[in-house]
This record gives sequence, C-alpha cells and structure tokens, in this order.
Amino acid sequence: MKGIINSLKPRVLTKAAGGSFAVVCALALAALLAWRPAPVARADEGDGNDISAQVARLHELQASFHEAASYNGDPLDAAEHLELLATLWAPDATVTVGGNTTSGRDAIVRQFANGAPYHHDWISLAPSFRTRLDPQGDTADVYFECIYVDPATNMVVLKRSLFGTAKKVLGDWVFWHMQGGVPTL
Repeated sequence: MKGIINSLKPRVLTKAAGGSFAVVCALALAALLAWRPAPVARADEGDGNDISAQVARLHELQASFHEAASYNGDPLDAAEHLELLATLWAPDATVTVGGNTTSGRDAIVRQFANGAPYHHDWISLAPSFRTRLDPQGDTADVYFECIYVDPATNMVVLKRSLFGTAKKVLGDWVFWHMQGGVPTL
C-alpha cells in the first residue's frame, strides 16, 4: 500500500508524465478520497406522510393504472385488469373526456372497458419525465401520459393523458376528479 501511495505523490507523477498530469491525478485522488455516497431516499422511512413518500405512492398509483391498461401476454385476464382498475378510483370519482363526464367508479370502469386498450394486446408506457405529481395533504394534482404500443408491430397506436386530482381514501391514493386528453409529443 505504501508503494502505491508513494507512486501517487505529485513529484513521482511529475517525473513520469509531466506537471499538469500530476496535478490532475492529485486532484482526482483527493476527490476520490473525499467522496461519500449520498444517502438513499426511501419512501417507507418515517411516518410515510412526507412529500417524498407521498410522491412515491402516487407513482405506484400511476404504475398500477398502466398495469391495468396493458395486456401484452400478461397472465391477468380482462376481468382481472378491470378489477385492478376499479381499485384505483374513488367511489365518488369523475372522469371527463371530450366534454363528457362519467361519474362513479363502476361507470368509469365500464367506460374504460369499452375503450380500445381493453380490446387489443397493447402495452401502456409512460414517459416519466413528463409525469407531474404534486401532493397537498390528502389531495394531489396529477398529470401523466399513456403511450400505447402494439408489441406485434412496435408502433405507437394511441396517445392519451390523464390529469386532475387524486385523493386519499382510507390512507391509499386513488383517482378522484380526472380528465382525459391527447398529449402532444
């Protein structure tokens, strides 16, 4: 070890490769020795009510939505996908698409069941850099996009966005007053 340390001294490096290289190496060594990994943020730390934990739970809500909207050989059948979808909506939820508002969880699930994604073997993807989740107590402003891809052709077949307000029901985030739209890419 002492030999390695001695070989990294600036005067030894200067002789080997020139002054500027020695300075760069000395700075790199100092940075390496001073480096400490950043603490890892965990959504399950503390009481779970901090903003980071709530954003993580909202991401789980969004991911569950995309799971419910995707088939692509998933072992779940259509009924199981719709049952999962039903767990993501508040009983008094509304969704407005194209100026038409659907009220109530069961009616919303029926509306989705009649949509194109539930009649094709598509994958629903979400560009995470465009997702916005802003919790404020027991409600949150939510925006995300669904890019549906047909795995048989690798083509984008449908683009949709879902945005509005989610709320906590019995401690779990669910969609509450949402709107559907068509995002621009």
